[in-house]
Amino acid sequence: MGLIKILWFANRIVRKGLSMPRASTLGKIEKEIGRLSPKDQLKLVEKLTHQLRKSGMAVKKEIDWRGLYGLGKGLWKGEDAQEYVDCLRENKV
Repeated sequence: MGLIKILWFANRIVRKGLSMPRASTLGKIEKEIGRLSPKDQLKLVEKLTHQLRKSGMAVKKEIDWRGLYGLGKGLWKGEDAQEYVDCLRENKV
């Protein structure tokens, strides 16, 4: 019964775009989740993840690697690449 109650409440929040529940409500939900078996807790996580992905709230952001260009500029200035590799191979660095 606990899993159904938790899913109902979570579904209501996700679908209607309701604001976060009060701390007391979250505490009740946490207690209910604590009463579930590990298997049911995993089911709950999977269902919530699925709902959030459908709603667009958990959209994975792509990393813009171009923003990293030039960050290490000057880091290796004056360093001989072959000497550095040799040191790494000898485990001196």
